[in-house]
Amino acid sequence: MTGLLELGLVFGCLGLSESGQPAYHKILSILGVGMNVSLMIMEFLPLIVYIGVDAWKGFRAGIIAAIVCTLVMVVYTYLMFGEIDKFVLGEGLMIIVLGGISLKMNNDRYFKFQPTVLAAVFAGVFAWFQAFDQPLMLHFVPHMEKLLQSTPTEMRAMDGEQPPVVVESETMQMLHSDHFKTVMGRLSGHMIWLFLAHGLIMIYAAVRLRTAGWFAWRLAIYPALFILVVINQLFA
Repeated sequence: MTGLLELGLVFGCLGLSESGQPAYHKILSILGVGMNVSLMIMEFLPLIVYIGVDAWKGFRAGIIAAIVCTLVMVVYTYLMFGEIDKFVLGEGLMIIVLGGISLKMNNDRYFKFQPTVLAAVFAGVFAWFQAFDQPLMLHFVPHMEKLLQSTPTEMRAMDGEQPPVVVESETMQMLHSDHFKTVMGRLSGHMIWLFLAHGLIMIYAAVRLRTAGWFAWRLAIYPALFILVVINQLFA
């Protein structure tokens, strides 16, 4: 889910331009680093492995392959980044636990309930931060700053007409603007309902749909997030 939260910030950034900067430049300067592609790939890799092996050798082999892939993914994350992302670890544990239950009960539905459980957890976390702390999306702004500061020079300088420092400065100002905070705070609240709705859909998908249909609905939360961000921008 780290990729999903970062993607929400990226979409929000693309919709908020107070400097008149060309849209394509902002896409290159933010999308190239704001969306942690490696984490998004690792988030779905165990599920992709599950689908492939399930179609080939059946759901038990698919679940075992997904669990092995998850363990490899966690080790890889630690070796590459020196730490294990909390969301990657949480989703990994969910795959292992629900996968183990599915193997024991000889029913793949328990494994397919993983997105529903995660949706319920994230809805609860978003709701808690929304009610008792700062909206959760705003907690990821420092993370976006670190990603922008670690961007390779050549990526920041893709548009040769402006110095890289200008792009970074304008982006930083936008991340800390009151308008951005207001929109992200409202988006954070709306994501509670997005997670709840997606969780309910995934219950139906796990019980009634084939694996391919279930995975398609698993991916549906990304375009749904984009639509939600667009709606927030229209009424900003």
